[in-house]
Amino acid sequence: MKTKIALRVDSLSKSYGKVLALRDVSFAIPQGQATAVIGQNGAGKTTLVEIICNLRRADHGSVLIDGTDVARNPAIVSRIGVQLQESLLFPMVSVKRYFKLFSRLYGAPMPSAALIDRLGLTDHLDKKYRELSGGLRQRMQLGLALLNDPTLLILDEPSTGLDPIAREKLWSFIEHWISEGERTLLLTSHYMDEVERLCDRVIVLADNKIVADGSVSSLLEGMPSNVSTLQSAYTHLVGAE
Repeated sequence: MKTKIALRVDSLSKSYGKVLALRDVSFAIPQGQATAVIGQNGAGKTTLVEIICNLRRADHGSVLIDGTDVARNPAIVSRIGVQLQESLLFPMVSVKRYFKLFSRLYGAPMPSAALIDRLGLTDHLDKKYRELSGGLRQRMQLGLALLNDPTLLILDEPSTGLDPIAREKLWSFIEHWISEGERTLLLTSHYMDEVERLCDRVIVLADNKIVADGSVSSLLEGMPSNVSTLQSAYTHLVGAE
């Protein structure tokens, strides 16, 4: 049986004037796989996510979601869930109103009450966005990204700035979501423990191109004897570049 490809990125390149952000980036993510993209600040991770979500146009190359070209058929993006690194939400709007608003944007939203309960937001529905802690804000944004019951979820550094307890709650929820059927995750992160816990595969960006792609164990193969962890492998790969 042929494996379904949830996301295909083919020969993607992007520049901002004389600054190169992505250089000939290609990969494919099968349905049901959790994949992390890691790299230093400026490596092109956020640009990659924005192009996949059709928020930015590539100079060259293509992005296909479920076999549909994003640039030619932008409506396909409505099938995915996205939590961007920065979400400009109105600070005076309550959690309840945000879920009602986003529910109306989808033709067949998930039952929001069940989703809200699983995210631990039930007791915070009447709070305004500005009144939420960092962890609650991240969980609310994740909930909004999941309202359309996507099979592909894109998270751009979702746990940045969270304390250990808030990170653990967020990770537990994402793990539970992944386990429910053949759901696909694309995660960008600076936390190697987050990558190892949530993802089956790691793509390393350096110098705006892919320098490594595989499971953690495969990335460690062939490394020097003093490289025994994903963190040290990442440092070695990025340092080598």
